[in-house]
Amino acid sequence: MRDGEVLPLRQLVDDISDAVKSEAPLPTDPISKSLLAAAIHEAATERPGLLGGSPELAKQISGTTFRFEDNDRHVKTFSLNFFESEPSWVITTSSGKSDQPTERVSGLMGLNGAVCNSPPGPYGIYASKGRWLNEHTFSLDRRILGHSETQTWTLTLDAEKATVKFEDTDGFKAQLHGEMTK
Repeated sequence: MRDGEVLPLRQLVDDISDAVKSEAPLPTDPISKSLLAAAIHEAATERPGLLGGSPELAKQISGTTFRFEDNDRHVKTFSLNFFESEPSWVITTSSGKSDQPTERVSGLMGLNGAVCNSPPGPYGIYASKGRWLNEHTFSLDRRILGHSETQTWTLTLDAEKATVKFEDTDGFKAQLHGEMTK
């Protein structure tokens, strides 16, 4: 199933139950049950990430818009806001429509290692978190809840230029080059 494809919950449950082949229940396995419960708990527990990077650079670029050359993702601009009451990101893309040439998507982002959910938007609820990888590189992980795809936007900033490496879990990769707008 690809992102954008909608599968009703009832059909999903029916597909899973139809895949069950056993005529009898499996024997009780308390050790496996305990290991599964521990793995589920571990996967469901968010931990604060290590905060790194440059607060000076964050101050310099917060609220600044980077404009990008033509690219496969159709991204026109990218902006990060670190110092608002709720840190956020904004991306504009080419829409391909003459009446509305660009489309704007935005969301909140957690900066303490925890995911922050945005209010519902046109594509759903974005869950995002960001972190500094080093003094000049910021990474944003973004996903629309209910979709399988996760996106990673890694921005490397050098003076007034930005390079963005985009990668998603569907296997798409792109590199974008842009400049800070004045």
